Amino acid sequence: MLQDLLTQKYLIAGKHYKSPTNNYTLSSKHTEDLNEKLKGALKKIIESEEHYHFALQSAEMGTWTLNCKNYLVNWDERTRELFGFAKGEYVPYNEVLKYIHPEDRNRIDQEVKKSLTYQNKGVYDVQFRTIGAQDLQLRWLHCKGRVYFDQDQQPEWFAGTAIDITTQHQEHEKLETIHQLIAKRDQQFRMIVEAAGIGIFSIDMETKTMELNDRCRELFGFDQQDNIKEADFFDQILPQYRTIIHDVFLEVTHKQSPFDCQCEIKDKKTGKIKWLRSIGGSQLESDTTRHMIYGAIIDSTNDKEEERKKLDFISIASHELKTPLTSLIAYIQLLQAKEGTLSTEKRMQYLHQSNEQATRMRGLIDGFLNVTQLNEGKLVLRKKTFNICSLIDYIQNIYSLKSVKHFIHYTGAIDSNLEIIADRDKIEQVLINFMDNAIKYSPSNSTITLHVAIQSGYFEVDIKDQGKGINHKDQKQIFNKFYRVNDDADCYASGFGIGLFICKEIIQKHQGEIGVNSQIGQGSTFWFKIPLSA
Repeated sequence: MLQDLLTQKYLIAGKHYKSPTNNYTLSSKHTEDLNEKLKGALKKIIESEEHYHFALQSAEMGTWTLNCKNYLVNWDERTRELFGFAKGEYVPYNEVLKYIHPEDRNRIDQEVKKSLTYQNKGVYDVQFRTIGAQDLQLRWLHCKGRVYFDQDQQPEWFAGTAIDITTQHQEHEKLETIHQLIAKRDQQFRMIVEAAGIGIFSIDMETKTMELNDRCRELFGFDQQDNIKEADFFDQILPQYRTIIHDVFLEVTHKQSPFDCQCEIKDKKTGKIKWLRSIGGSQLESDTTRHMIYGAIIDSTNDKEEERKKLDFISIASHELKTPLTSLIAYIQLLQAKEGTLSTEKRMQYLHQSNEQATRMRGLIDGFLNVTQLNEGKLVLRKKTFNICSLIDYIQNIYSLKSVKHFIHYTGAIDSNLEIIADRDKIEQVLINFMDNAIKYSPSNSTITLHVAIQSGYFEVDIKDQGKGINHKDQKQIFNKFYRVNDDADCYASGFGIGLFICKEIIQKHQGEIGVNSQIGQGSTFWFKIPLSA
């Protein structure tokens, strides 16, 4: 069309310029000047059009127009390629719609119709998917355009551009997927951290400001809204550990090395002393010269308490084993030294006492083995049917032969033929432990009562003493492993703190229940019950 402007149809010749509506008379000089200007202008237009097409081709951008009268789409080769059409410069609008992705088709049709209304100023800017008419390839397109209206505000032409954004969209989807994965992993990490009760903290070594998660604030007793500085952190660390932790942080910052340290802190809210373990490292921020320390904190108070109990256990065990061993050696040495002069009665006395000490040592060693079996899950019950009364008679016989300074009463009525299915040796062990504790922690000449009963299919035993009683706090923990009541008045009483723990495990393995009822100054009643046919 631009080239036609240089043809004779529009060329100014002679003195007349002919147009469809008017005749203008021009001088020869003016005619020549106007022809030259027109040629120059048209040349520039052609060059601009060429530059425009070159720019479109360089950007791999296509162009299209929609005739708003007959709804025919005219597109260039690039746009036709983007829609996957093999040929055809003019395509009906409805045909084009067919090759827009079904999920986008209705939306795009609505956007086109909206742009064709004068009120919306004819602006069009959409992204959608196409499925190639020939190659069936899915592409993402970004189309921009504008509607041109006539003097009656009716749409005449709709023109615009199309560009393939499939790669960008795929990259965007990949990025979104990565972000979602990061968010999911972050959520999973937070859930794991929260479930494990781990505190997380960071320290900016330049500003000395700290960031702490909720668990970390809870461990130190900080309020959720408090802005925490490094100094606040160190204020809660007990004085004897502050220099150590400070030096650890300096070394970590200097060497960029990991750290693993423990210290005691004082809870700011409760005043409770806690053992905390911290693991972490230092990092130089990539966008600054600031050093950051990142760490995780766990409450190791229970671990430390368990460690202390084990050390106490070793100390007590050494003492407990040493006592009967020393006595046993002494009796053996006496027998050896006075072999020819000892009377038969004296010799039997020494042998009897030696046997008692050896039996005591065996009981202690059996206790160690029971704890080991429990820790390894190897405590096995060997259940069999036996007569309950025969077990109680055996217990009576044991304590009738022992030299005890207590009055032992046996109460309760049970059918002499009643039988139970249980591990007889283990139940005997529980009964002996209860009886020995009652003797050990009761004053001389006091009464100990063993009461038995059958209730609702359960064999029940209560052993009551007239000791000083056990406070409520100790009652809650007395069946825990290595737990011993901390009372100077009972320092004469030996033990490892494992006997009641073993009793609890035995009874629970029989699907039974075990407990203690006690009041200070009124003695204690230890009890258990197990089903007759567990």
